[in-house]
Amino acid sequence: PNTLQFAKRNDQNQIELQTEPFNLKDRRRLAVNDVRVNFPEGIFPFDQEDRAVELTVVIEEEREEREFLDVPIKITTVITATPSISPPNASVKVRGPRSLVRLLTPQDFVFLVGSPIVEEFGAKNSDVKIEARVQPQSDIIPRARRSEIEVLEIIPPTIEINFPAAPEPE
Repeated sequence: PNTLQFAKRNDQNQIELQTEPFNLKDRRRLAVNDVRVNFPEGIFPFDQEDRAVELTVVIEEEREEREFLDVPIKITTVITATPSISPPNASVKVRGPRSLVRLLTPQDFVFLVGSPIVEEFGAKNSDVKIEARVQPQSDIIPRARRSEIEVLEIIPPTIEINFPAAPEPE
């Protein structure tokens, strides 16, 4: 213990030790290997014969950004009337694991209204903030991994939603 007290420490008050090189080529997700530790001068392991440690490296998939142009904006509303939406399409920029981002298509997105709107016949709603997410029904991206897709930008960020006038009584 006294020896470690004088060892060089990093900003988190941890002692950094070097290991022998560890080849990660062709490894996916997780790599576990026994490697020798190169102890700095004056620091010795408890067992002088055993200078190896089990090293575990978590390998994250490379992340990628992608922009989807002309994604149709469809909003689910409470009333049965279909509103007109202006503009009818948006661009959505996402970032996530390459294997997931490459599977996505514009049809895999759903838009949510991010600000309160008046949902009644004849109502006009301007500057309505929208959010985009991967559709809950999407079979392309497994449910457990949808949170790995991050929406970076939606253009335009706001839309106009107008409901038609009430139908004439018969």
